[in-house]
Parts: sequence; structure tokens; C-alpha cells
Amino acid sequence: MLSSTSAAIPQPVSVNINSADEPTTLSVIVNTPPKQVSLVYSESVEPRFAIVSVTDADAHSETTGAPHRSQGNANELDVPLRHLPQGWYL
Repeated sequence: MLSSTSAAIPQPVSVNINSADEPTTLSVIVNTPPKQVSLVYSESVEPRFAIVSVTDADAHSETTGAPHRSQGNANELDVPLRHLPQGWYL
């Protein structure tokens, strides 16, 4: 007698940005430095599998914690940032 078992194999995730999803301005000068980076997806995201890197021009990390799901939106990951100086952010 043969038996078979199947396990759910995770599929790779890809991110596609459609022109309709792209912001009209990709970089701006803001009046105050950002306190976090927010990433919004088309479906719910599991933060424990997310890796988000935010670095300065010298490749030093600017995050203060791991990505976490937004309290108000299960499709959004928020990444807290160090206190950043006022400037230009891309």
C-alpha cells in the first residue's frame, strides 16, 4: 500500500508596481524628518517574514526596530526610524 502526503510549499512573493500605484512624486523635501517608513501591499503581510533595510548614504542602518503591521491596516508594514535630520529623502 502506498500513501502520499503533501505539504504546503510556500511560493515566492513578487512585488509589482503598476503605474497607477506609483506616487506622483517619488522624492520630496519634507518639513520634518520621517519617523517611520510605511509600505502598503495589496494584501495582508506577515511582519515576521519581512526584512526592510533603511540606510544612510554611508550604508549605516537608520531603523530602530523590526517591521510591524500597522494597527489600522493589515496590508501595511511600518518600520520605525532613528531621529533623522531635516533633509532630502528618496
